[in-house]
Amino acid sequence: IQSINKDAKISVLISSSFECARIHFTVLPKEANVVAQVQPLDFDFFHSSPVAVFYYGQHGDNWVITEVSQCVSQWGYLPAYFTENEQAIEKTIHADDFTRVRNMLLRSIENGLNTLNQRFRIYQEDGAVDWVSDYTQIIRNPAGEVIELICYWVDISQDKENEVLYTEIINATTEGFWLLDANQKIIDANRA
Repeated sequence: IQSINKDAKISVLISSSFECARIHFTVLPKEANVVAQVQPLDFDFFHSSPVAVFYYGQHGDNWVITEVSQCVSQWGYLPAYFTENEQAIEKTIHADDFTRVRNMLLRSIENGLNTLNQRFRIYQEDGAVDWVSDYTQIIRNPAGEVIELICYWVDISQDKENEVLYTEIINATTEGFWLLDANQKIIDANRA
């Protein structure tokens, strides 16, 4: 095909797990009424799970959230809060964690990494603070340029509360305590 005119419809299926892309061309009749269609998230089951999914696309020099799963409601937010507010992530990630989280993402992109896992605090819509584990996929085109970010947030607040309780119990005892890993290396010890 040497050229495509304005009457052609292009449907593209591209996946980072495949080495090729298929492009299907269909000539539309002149009387066809073409409307924009919003595509659903790739993983529809995330809409009803405890995992919140964020899709980011590049808009000029900025990364903006283009789609977010309904699961953000567990923190009191509607998806529109994130898709219609360019400052939403900056306002949602805890002020003491935002710079670290942002810098780690930028370093990962610069170093050519395709995945990143971070733990940080977020504000719920009502101002309460929770902890999340964020797993980010950095999607690149064949030239290595970042074209999309997909972030998965899982609430780990209960795990963090358990860690604090564990530390308080272990440090309160007057007996010596060591926690060893599978190779018998000390990974934690109390003050006793």
